[in-house]
Formats: sequence, structure tokens, C-alpha cells
Amino acid sequence: MALLPGVPATPTSDRILPAQPTFDEKFWVSVAEGAVRDFCLWHVAPIREEIFAVDGGGRSQILLPTMRLREVLSVVSGGYDVTKRVKASESGILELEGGFACGLSSVVVKISHGYDPAEVPSVQGVIASAASRFADSLGNIVQSQTAGGSTVTYFSGSESLLRSEQAKLSRYRLEGRS
Repeated sequence: MALLPGVPATPTSDRILPAQPTFDEKFWVSVAEGAVRDFCLWHVAPIREEIFAVDGGGRSQILLPTMRLREVLSVVSGGYDVTKRVKASESGILELEGGFACGLSSVVVKISHGYDPAEVPSVQGVIASAASRFADSLGNIVQSQTAGGSTVTYFSGSESLLRSEQAKLSRYRLEGRS
């Protein structure tokens, strides 16, 4: 299975990318989705299933990296299935009376979470504009400009969200959970 379009899964040389890489729209949308995920600290949309291994620490509550928990599919704490005993909030807090198992990655949680894309048009707009900009980033974008002293600062648009895009995403960012 190829990781990138046109790039074989088994390396044929010491190059990471082929000499003439070609990237389609799907690739740039994926890059933009990654940038949104990196900024927000979770994937936001669409709804999908994910598995997380988290530290239980003996606490009665654990916090998952989500702001839109749809369903808890399974919870294994210290090797025991505790799914039916766990209470959950939409914001990603799981609670278990008596506490979760102690230890690193001692709790394995499978959940369905995220927003339907129709619920978050602003997020989809950011992904679309960022993908378009990333695809065009073979040139440079002016980040700042000073008249008089003739200072111009450029940055490559690849994988960087603009401040205006970050502002649109700020309500979906998991503050204090990194």
C-alpha cells in the first residue's frame, strides 16, 4: 500500500519522495486536515472511531482528546472490561467509580467522536482554504510587509494555518490538554 500517491510502500531508493512528485487534491486536503488536527489537538470532523491508550493513575476520571464524544464503544482498565460501568460526558470525560487502573497506558478506550462535517462549516471552510493555499505553496506567501524600511517576510504555506484560520478554529481547540 502506497503512503503517498505515486510513492511505493517499499522504498526503491534512499529518497523519501520521487524526483518528480505529483500531489492531487485529496493529498492537499489530507495535509490541511492534519494542520487542523495539529492546531486543535484532535481531529474535529468527521465522526470516526479511534482507540486511545491513556494513563489511569487510579483516578476516578480521565480526559480524552475530544470535544464531541458520540459513543463509548469499549473501555478496558488494567485488563478488565469496564465499559458498562463507565459514565461519559460529551466533552470527553470518562468516570469510573472506584477509579481506573494505575499505570502508563493502563486504560484502553475505543470511542466514536467528532462532528459531522455539516455541523462545522467553518472547519470545513478552513480545510478547503488551507488545502488550496498548500497546493499553491510552491511559491511563497507574504506574511508581513513593512513600507519605508522595505522589510518583507515570506513563509511557505505548507502545513501552516493563518492566524485568521486559527481564530476560526479556536472554539474547537483543546486548551490545556496537550
